[in-house]
Amino acid sequence: MAMTNSQITASDPPGRLAVLRGAISRHWNVIRALGIGVAGAVLIVLGGVAGSPLLTGLVFAAGVGVLLAIERAVRRHRG
Repeated sequence: MAMTNSQITASDPPGRLAVLRGAISRHWNVIRALGIGVAGAVLIVLGGVAGSPLLTGLVFAAGVGVLLAIERAVRRHRG
């Protein structure tokens, strides 16, 4: 379970680890979306260099689907 900033401050003197933990918990959805975005971009590039036209189309479609899912997640995170 993630700790809130007040819990971190109450249990720890302000230190680098506590600040990092708070930043990661606040921005976890964005960090996860960026990771998925990198994976989607890799899929699109792999689709472009694949030899078979069918494989190229399938990998490209999967990459676009992943990128659209990221966009939806980021919009939901921003409110």
